[in-house]
Amino acid sequence: LTDENINFYMSLLNDRAQRMIKDGKGPKCYFTNTFFFNKLYRGKKKYEYKGVRKWTKKVKIGVNTTECDKIIVPIHQQVHWCCAVVDVSRRQLVYYDSMLGKDQSVLESLAQWIQDEMKDKADLDINTSDWERRYPEDIPIQQNGYDCGVFAVKFAEYSGLDAILDFSQSDMPLFRKQ
Repeated sequence: LTDENINFYMSLLNDRAQRMIKDGKGPKCYFTNTFFFNKLYRGKKKYEYKGVRKWTKKVKIGVNTTECDKIIVPIHQQVHWCCAVVDVSRRQLVYYDSMLGKDQSVLESLAQWIQDEMKDKADLDINTSDWERRYPEDIPIQQNGYDCGVFAVKFAEYSGLDAILDFSQSDMPLFRKQ
C-alpha cells in the first residue's frame, strides 16, 4: 500500500473513532497520518517535537490528544509498514510489526512525544520512563513481501477497537478488496 492508501484508511478510522467517542463506546483514539512520525523523527534523523506540535490541535483534528486513551501511528520503515500505539490508559508503548521487527527508536520517540504533547496541550507533566515498551510476538505474521501495509492498517484498526488480533495472512485478499 502507498502512504495515500494508508492515510485514507487512517482517516476512515478517525471518522469511526469520532462517532464512537460521541456514543461513549470503546477507547478514545486518534489515528495519525503516515507523515506524522517522519516529521517527528525521521526527517532530520532526530526527535523534534516542533515539527508536529501544530498537527495535533483539537480544532484541526477534531479530538483532544491529551484526552485520548490511544494514539495510533503508522510507521514506514523505508520499504516496510508497521504500526505503533501510544496507549495512555495502560501506560504502554506498543510496536506491531508483521515481520516481528523491533525498532526501539520509534517507541522512545513516541514516549518523548506524548510527554511533550501533554505538557504543551494540557500543561501536564508525565513521565513515560516507567511505561512498558512492548514488541508483541503473538501477533499475525506476514508470510510474503508485500502485505505489510494491510497488516499495519489492521493492527491500527484492531488496536483502536481493543479487539483481539484474530486475522491472518489468509485474510489479506479479502482485506485488500474491502
